[in-house]
Amino acid sequence: MASLIYNTRNGNLQLVASEAPGGLINQFALKSADEFSLPPTMVVDGVTMNTNDFLGVATTSNLIFSAAATAGVGGVIDLGNILPAGLDFQSVSDALTFQAYTSPDTAAELRFFQVFVVNVPEPSAVALALAGMSVVLSTRLFLPKQRSTCLSPLS
Repeated sequence: MASLIYNTRNGNLQLVASEAPGGLINQFALKSADEFSLPPTMVVDGVTMNTNDFLGVATTSNLIFSAAATAGVGGVIDLGNILPAGLDFQSVSDALTFQAYTSPDTAAELRFFQVFVVNVPEPSAVALALAGMSVVLSTRLFLPKQRSTCLSPLS
């Protein structure tokens, strides 16, 4: 089952086509109750493409892709930051009134994306956390070890 991954930090939406039957998507449709914020370009399998060239129909509330004449698209389709940031799972489900795809291995059988909502931390937050951990580890490694003294009544 292909995945639809929404990033809460920036509203990015990605379709993971490699998880579809046969690893390919040859058609997909997304419809929104609100408007999509369509970027001028999107990244398909690591290649930047013009949004209007890639999508057959792209309106503010409908995204339709069809590659029925070809084998389809595998890998990751990065649609960009097309939804508002900060949505939870229920809000994403409400915003996407329709989301489905077909793959060459399933003929015309309509399948629905498995939806994931992720919160990917900012790169600067990750760098700060790693720097903090390295300071803690280095101080533990280089501090002199304290010896415990045991006072016994026999000494």
